[in-house]
Amino acid sequence: MSDTGIGMDEETRRRVFEPFFTTKPQGQGLGTSIVQNIVARRGGAITVTSQPGAGTTVVVVLKPLRDGVPAVMAAPEAAPGRDDRPARVLLIDDDSVRETIEAALLCSGHAVAAFAEAQQALEALAGGRFDLVVTDLTMPKITGLDVARAVKHEHPGLPVVLLTGWEAARDDREAQQAGVAHILAKPCELNELLATVSALTGSSAGPEAQAAKEIAAP
Repeated sequence: MSDTGIGMDEETRRRVFEPFFTTKPQGQGLGTSIVQNIVARRGGAITVTSQPGAGTTVVVVLKPLRDGVPAVMAAPEAAPGRDDRPARVLLIDDDSVRETIEAALLCSGHAVAAFAEAQQALEALAGGRFDLVVTDLTMPKITGLDVARAVKHEHPGLPVVLLTGWEAARDDREAQQAGVAHILAKPCELNELLATVSALTGSSAGPEAQAAKEIAAP
């Protein structure tokens, strides 16, 4: 992938995958770092060449896709006892992928309360009833691990699923200490997400199930 834009100097190019590094007045500086981790986790590599005034070239090399790509954590065990009601899911993600995940859950018959800000989500959790929390890891002010710790303290037994584009090994250690039930690599396969929701909540709601009208009622 190449462009003919303003390019980057060597210092910027060298730091382009560094977490939280950005040349923009606004932004988290995490996009390229997450991309690098996603590519590396698939056994690939990504390189950047650039010169000021001469544009930038990004090369991504991926290994052939294998069947049965493993999840970051082992698949969760199914919750005991199943019912046909939809799961009540609290979804937290400050990225646009939130809309895709919300749509997938709704189309599968689950009830969803989606938030871009973790603080608002935790306030909704305090006043509502949920079966599962799905949260992004990297968010400003309150991270996904902070969310998991808060859930573990205030609502023990409520499972938390962590969405992350970071390195699996680090996430695994920190997440288990925070009380995370399962980690999904981001971007995750929607079928894997739905299977995880079903396994952790015991809900077998299908596409024809009608989402609950009140998921935040005390």
